[in-house]
Amino acid sequence: MATTAKEVAKRLVSVLESFPKERIEHFASFKEVQAERFAVIAGLPSKSKDLKTTKSNKSIAEIVSSTLSNKSGPKDTFKTDALTSQVLEQQLVSAANISQNKYSTYYPISSKLLKPKGNPNYYDRLVGDLEKGGKQKEGLLSGMMTVITGKY
Repeated sequence: MATTAKEVAKRLVSVLESFPKERIEHFASFKEVQAERFAVIAGLPSKSKDLKTTKSNKSIAEIVSSTLSNKSGPKDTFKTDALTSQVLEQQLVSAANISQNKYSTYYPISSKLLKPKGNPNYYDRLVGDLEKGGKQKEGLLSGMMTVITGKY
């Protein structure tokens, strides 16, 4: 199974693209960041719209060349590639396991954890807020009850 790092990275990007869209908008999405990271290794075109690749690539190339030409540090620091095909294969297996939701069936969660005695509605309410997507706000009376009782 002698596959190159480029081929494994292409498969990894395709697995990452099969991940569902995140419910809540974040500054940086795990799916997008990782797909962009491995697309560079796979040689795929960048899908990011806000990256300014021309200027940053020049400065990065200059930094790398000056660091590599530095004779004062250890001699074999930059000689090996950190993302070999074996490492990328492990990343691919991990991403596939996450994509297939393997661990939620392998490690089932008991009802004691989902509905603790102290606040049994906590997780139901939290999931309800996530499904709303943060778009609907809590009403005044229910917000006051949350503050007064201290239970979410």
